[in-house]
Amino acid sequence: MRPAPRTVFLFLVLIALALVRPAIGQTTPVTVIAEPRVPPDASADFTRAVDLTLQFFRETYTLDLTRSIRVLLVPDAAAYAGVMIREWNITQTEADRRVRTTSGWTTGTTIIINVANTTTRRARLFLASHELTHQYQIQISAPAGAWTLYWLTEGVADVIGARMVDRGGAGAMADTRQTWIDALRRAPTRPDLNEIVTEPSWFAALTVHGSGVTYRYAGMAALYLAETRGYPPLMGFFAALRDNRERAPAFQRAAGITLEDFTTDYKAHLDRLLQ
Repeated sequence: MRPAPRTVFLFLVLIALALVRPAIGQTTPVTVIAEPRVPPDASADFTRAVDLTLQFFRETYTLDLTRSIRVLLVPDAAAYAGVMIREWNITQTEADRRVRTTSGWTTGTTIIINVANTTTRRARLFLASHELTHQYQIQISAPAGAWTLYWLTEGVADVIGARMVDRGGAGAMADTRQTWIDALRRAPTRPDLNEIVTEPSWFAALTVHGSGVTYRYAGMAALYLAETRGYPPLMGFFAALRDNRERAPAFQRAAGITLEDFTTDYKAHLDRLLQ
C-alpha cells in the first residue's frame, strides 16, 4: 500500500466542511410507507434502519438530507416489479431484471424495497441503510451522476449498511467482514474492480459472477478504503465528483491515491485475505 500525500489531510478537512449543511437536526423527513401484507415487525425494522442511518450521517459527516424521501415497502417480487413500473415507468423486462438481481432500488427521491427478501432484522437494517446511503451519494455528487464509479457507490452503501447492522445490535461489523471474506473465498469466480466501473459492466458482472459475489467484492474494496484511509474518503469522493465530474481525479483527490494504484493494492490485499 502506498502512503497518502501530506496534503490529503487538508483536503479531507475541506471535504468535511463542504459536506456541512445548515440547520443540523432539522432534517427533511424520510417517510416509510408499508403496502398491505408487509408485516408490522418488518416495517418497524426498516424505520429503525432509517433513524440509525440519519444519525450516522449527522455524526460522521455533519450531513442531513435536503429532500423528502419515500421508502416504499412491498410484500413480494410481483409487487416489487409492479411498483417499480408504476413509479418509474420502466418496462416489464427491466423490472424483471431488477427483481432477479436486487432487493431494493433507488431512483430520484424514492426507494422501493422487496420485503420478502429480507426475513431477518439484520437484513432489513442492512438493506434500508444501503438504499438510504444512495440518497446521500446522489445529493452530494449532484449534478454529477452518483454511479460514475459503480463499485464504489455500491461498496460504500454496503459498508455503511454493515455499520448500521452493528449499531442496531443485529451483528458485529467484524462478523459481517468475515462473512464477506468467506463468501468470496467460496466463489468460483470474482470480478476485478476494473470490470465493475460502469452500470453495464456492473450488471454484466452480476450475471457472470452472481449478485452476492459482486456486491461482496465491491463492499470489501470500500471497506479496505475505510480501513486504510478512514471514513472521509467514502463520501468525500462524491463531493470531489461534484466538482470535477470525472471518476479518476475525484477518487485521487478524496483518497490520496490513484484509482489504478488502489485497484492494484486492493487486489493484493484481498488475495492475501483469501489464501
